[in-house]
Amino acid sequence: MSVDEAVVRLSAQRYWLSATVAPAGNRLLYVRLFATRTPR
Repeated sequence: MSVDEAVVRLSAQRYWLSATVAPAGNRLLYVRLFATRTPR
C-alpha cells in the first residue's frame, strides 16, 4: 500500500487530499478531502 497527501487549492482556499493506493493494479482504496490538516 502507498499513502500520499497533496495540497489542493480551490478559490484561494487550501484543502488536503489523502489517498491510499493498492500496488497490485493501482486501485484506489481510500480517498478523502480535508478542509484542515491534523498534525501527525
